[in-house]
Amino acid sequence: MRDYSIPALAEIADSASVADIVFSRAASRPGAIVMRRRSDDGTWRDVTANDFRAEVSALAKGLIAAGIEPGDRVALMSRTRYEWTLADYAILAAGAVTVPVYETSSAEQVEWILGDSGARAAFAETGRHAELIGSVRDRLPGLSSLWQLDGLDELTAGGAQVTDGQLDQRRASRGAADLATIIYTSGTTGRPKGAVATHRNHCTNVLNMRVGAVVSAALANGGEVPAPDPAAPQPGALCTFAMFHIAGINALCGAAYGGGKLVTMYRWDRALARELIRREGLTLASGVPTVMRQLVEDAAADPAPLASLASIGMGAAPIPPELVGRINGTFGQLIAPTNGYGLTETTSAVTTNIGADYLAHPDSVGRLVPTADVLVVDPGSGDPVPDGEIGELWFRGPNVVRGYWNDPVATEAAFTDGWFHSGDLGRVEDGWVYVVDRMKDVVIRGGENIYCAEVEAALFEHPSVADVALVGVPDAVLGEEAVAVVVPGPARCPVRRPPRRCASMWRAGWRRSRCPGTWCSGPIRCPARRPARYSSATCGSP
Repeated sequence: MRDYSIPALAEIADSASVADIVFSRAASRPGAIVMRRRSDDGTWRDVTANDFRAEVSALAKGLIAAGIEPGDRVALMSRTRYEWTLADYAILAAGAVTVPVYETSSAEQVEWILGDSGARAAFAETGRHAELIGSVRDRLPGLSSLWQLDGLDELTAGGAQVTDGQLDQRRASRGAADLATIIYTSGTTGRPKGAVATHRNHCTNVLNMRVGAVVSAALANGGEVPAPDPAAPQPGALCTFAMFHIAGINALCGAAYGGGKLVTMYRWDRALARELIRREGLTLASGVPTVMRQLVEDAAADPAPLASLASIGMGAAPIPPELVGRINGTFGQLIAPTNGYGLTETTSAVTTNIGADYLAHPDSVGRLVPTADVLVVDPGSGDPVPDGEIGELWFRGPNVVRGYWNDPVATEAAFTDGWFHSGDLGRVEDGWVYVVDRMKDVVIRGGENIYCAEVEAALFEHPSVADVALVGVPDAVLGEEAVAVVVPGPARCPVRRPPRRCASMWRAGWRRSRCPGTWCSGPIRCPARRPARYSSATCGSP
């Protein structure tokens, strides 16, 4: 087949930096609200563009005074909160590279990510996170500083002698070709790999998001791009994605660039989400299909709190076509459903499906974003397959990362002449991209990657497990649920419930979300150790 591509609609300057978004927004609209911040007493207050620039600048100066140099890696381990966004932009403004760390990561995972990235410093959200990093610090000789997000005053005060001119010089030292983030993403074998994304990668994605917003507005206006209305309420977005996920970073940058205000949630709470949308007059809600389904269910019973919404964006997990139809059935043409397909290696969305197009093609992940190319190849040979036939999806463009940090072997395996091998099987028909299956052994449960080999390795340590395979089965709420199929060993303990030793493993260092939702006892007869079905298995939920 031929490779499909969409031409660029704008050029990214060689001097471009993600941090420029903060400073440009403050210069053009200093009084505009960029975020809503929840205070310690539970109240919410506005953060203007000028306020945010001042806070980012002060913290960036503190980093410079603390010895952070251009290109240094700074880890950021936290749930989604205002200080996450503050620290992220401050790291970039200081010329450094942000290394997001899942807040549920184990000590072993933290040690690997900070050690492999060569992190010079780290931000920890809570005392527990600081203790976790501290427990492996003696094995991280390059880690010179550790700060806690709840106590940034001392770090900020330390930068009082750094001038605005020095900060501007530091920001100017970074350009589009320089690294902005290293986001670690796991595969089915080996340790997590750090996808290295440049400022150009992120800026390209921000511009593509802006194009998507214009398209959504045009679709809602009968196909015509509406003229700007100075009296119109400011658009706003509720982002329920975790900020350490590429989708969360995508939302953070996109809202700031597009002129909207961003509201985030520390943890998902469907009642609070409805209240935030109502009170703030938010026009967009985005998240994994699991949580967006709950919003739609609530709207069916009481649509008033969501009356301001114009779009519901979904991603990070397979989206059932039934959910797309339910959005249309609940809201009609008042809300445009949106889907973005992408990976960490494509710096978030590489295809989008919006509004009426999405309703007409609910089983497609959409068309390519500007500047992107797609090629469908035979997974074995790498040769292109005919149009409409299924093969592995390869992507290329300025939003595709250059490779994996400090891992030339993995980079060579996943990238060919600029084409990224997605590991997803799919097809392209008339420019519409369809994802039909995954080649990788990854179960995506509510947007969270569960890596089968890692779970199996831990289960194999239990004396009652002779053999085990972890598989994903469809789930109406989570997209997929993990099922552990176990052949009992000599100890013969029941496997309808998680073995007790597994519970201790989770407490010691696993993310709880990696717990299989169902345990099956039955023979494993598949040579590939990924059985397609288990006719003699018995199942139970923990």
